[in-house]
Amino acid sequence: MMTNPHVVSRTLTMALLAACLLTMTGCFILPMEPKDKGLATDQYKVEMEFLPQAQMVKEETTPHWDLGRRAFKPGEDRIIVIGRTTSYADKDEDGKPIDGTMRPRKLERVWINIRPDIPLGKAQKLEDLETVFLIGYDVNNLDEKGFFNGPALTKGFVNLIEEGPDKVVVILDMEVRPNRPFQAENWFLQGQFTIDVVPDGRIATKAVSRDVQVAEHQLTPGPGANPAADLTTPVVAPTLPVAGNGDAPDSSGTTEVKTEPAPVATNSLVGSWAYNTPGMDYRFQFGANGKFIFSGTRGDGVRDAFDPAMCYGTWEIKRSRTTEWLVMLVDQAYFGNGPSVLNDFHRDDKSIMLKVEWNGSRPILTGDVPMARAKQPIRYLLEPGGYPDMNKVLPPFGRNRNAPAVENKKPYW
Repeated sequence: MMTNPHVVSRTLTMALLAACLLTMTGCFILPMEPKDKGLATDQYKVEMEFLPQAQMVKEETTPHWDLGRRAFKPGEDRIIVIGRTTSYADKDEDGKPIDGTMRPRKLERVWINIRPDIPLGKAQKLEDLETVFLIGYDVNNLDEKGFFNGPALTKGFVNLIEEGPDKVVVILDMEVRPNRPFQAENWFLQGQFTIDVVPDGRIATKAVSRDVQVAEHQLTPGPGANPAADLTTPVVAPTLPVAGNGDAPDSSGTTEVKTEPAPVATNSLVGSWAYNTPGMDYRFQFGANGKFIFSGTRGDGVRDAFDPAMCYGTWEIKRSRTTEWLVMLVDQAYFGNGPSVLNDFHRDDKSIMLKVEWNGSRPILTGDVPMARAKQPIRYLLEPGGYPDMNKVLPPFGRNRNAPAVENKKPYW
């Protein structure tokens, strides 16, 4: 019987390799153990302050970060601001702390906005406040870039039981769960706290208009730059990484995003589009006149009778060197034909900015939409609408497509 020399050679090679692994010093393959980084040196400091007659707002931070930061301005509400500073030391290669390197590395802020009609002694569920955008969370990595909004889940209760000109007393039973890209350990506060009243804020920062920010930085255009375009055209900013995609934030708390030059746009958003989820149906209608109608309906499509949430305003496309953006300025908002609910959805910011991409002839819009009440940006892969003109006919209530048509008594154009 003939023996295949190649098979003999391969078998002999495997046998020799096995012998080497078993007998020879230094000739082995084992998974490397994780290097011991030593004991954690983290130290935490929690501060609180109370802002009377104030209102929480969102400040723009483009081009550095597209989710903005929190700030406050005069208003009728009250704000509790909780700051947690994390300090730790640098370590050597053996995981041992290096003397003299302990310093503050990160400051997290939780903003709790309490409406003026909430009486003293009434406990409020933090999850409910978060649903109506009365909770804020931002982080300063103390790297001279300032605070950036990040996703976080805040759970528990807050109860303002005493309010005076200099001090307030608050009962807190709170858990904060920071999420990517500003990942941190969950932290808790529980007990009764006496907090200083600080009208101008120490931890909190006052809102500064974008015009003032630009003037203070004394921006000067570079050679060949178009100053008008630089101040009016948004530029690409880091976006939240998709969970599980392997991206990791760098030490500054932002995520490196690789971008390619945007192709010359050959598609148009003009027309009607739809995006449906198990819990919501969304409709976008963009007119050639620069006006839009955006609706959201929720329910099981059979028994519910929720009026559609309707937003009306103007839209335009802005382009940077790498990205195309849809900018929507909300002018009016209603539930169906009911009274205005503009401040419910857009209490602080009446603009919506969505990144635009194209899948063939189908647009993909990505970003935050207050109507959706989502805790992270939504990616809308739109389909052609095929529904009646929303300027004339409202979407069906409760997603019930068999419901009779309802006239839009507040047409926008």
